[in-house]
Amino acid sequence: MARLETVSEPHHRRKEETHLEACLNLSLNALRDDDTEVWQNFVWLGVLPDDAIVAAPMAATL
Repeated sequence: MARLETVSEPHHRRKEETHLEACLNLSLNALRDDDTEVWQNFVWLGVLPDDAIVAAPMAATL
């Protein structure tokens, strides 16, 4: 937990958001370090609207 707190951004004050964001950042950084291509594919999912339904063929294309 201490490691999560050290990587979280200080301007976030609610602990739930801070820990969740830090955990997500750690995971994404580890993914990028392990496999840049997979990380880039994950990042491209961000171009979809929030309410998009991603079926297997669409995910494979992305």
